[in-house]
Amino acid sequence: MAFSAQQPVTEPSDPVVFGITFTPPILGGVLAAAGVIGGVALLVQVVMPQYQTYQDLQSKVAEKQARLERIAEEKQKVQKTLNDLDRARVTQAQVLALFPAPTTLSVLPVDLNRIVTEQFGQMTKLESGKDGLTLVTDDSWGEPVKEKIRQQVFQVGFEADYDRTNNILRNLERYQSMLAIDNLTSELKLSKQPVKFDEKTGQFVAQGAPQIRIATSFSLKVLLPLSAQELAKKAAAAAEGEKKDGDSTPAASPTPAK
Repeated sequence: MAFSAQQPVTEPSDPVVFGITFTPPILGGVLAAAGVIGGVALLVQVVMPQYQTYQDLQSKVAEKQARLERIAEEKQKVQKTLNDLDRARVTQAQVLALFPAPTTLSVLPVDLNRIVTEQFGQMTKLESGKDGLTLVTDDSWGEPVKEKIRQQVFQVGFEADYDRTNNILRNLERYQSMLAIDNLTSELKLSKQPVKFDEKTGQFVAQGAPQIRIATSFSLKVLLPLSAQELAKKAAAAAEGEKKDGDSTPAASPTPAK
């Protein structure tokens, strides 16, 4: 059997699915749509969860950053409080240094007598108040120190001439910072003028001018602060009292329903 040299070539036909012929353009569109759908699926299934995780991590980082900032702020407040406390302690020490030591009460009578006799004066009175060392409960020394200091009063009297009286009072001012002189009174007194018997005239003759002395009397108040332990106890008692007063405040009665 003989065949011709040129035989017809059969071209491959386009695929047909559900009666639709998938030509190259249609097939390219389908593949593009499939790519878009796959990209959307990838975005929904992979990218979105990762993005949500990233958002959660950002929120946690921001929360921890805010917490760190609050901690730093609290540290600054604590440090400021400690600095204020140190300054308050220094101020308290400086103020307490102005007050006499508790031993002043026992040595004060001896020191007063020494101050007067060193100026050739004469001590006429030195008595301690009958109430002894008492807590100051009024505003005589100011509201801030009310019930925070004690005082003891001494009644003092001495006699000396004018210049020596001034010297004695100045020495008392330098003796202690927290000594207060109150009710100071001074009275001129003439001492007896010395006389001598003159044998020629048979009379007593005055010798020199009469000595003028000043009688001075006053109340000397010694101020002593409460100890740190006593102040702490008073502060704690005051805070407890305020707490009890707050707890005992009656609550408002509910409004009756209409």
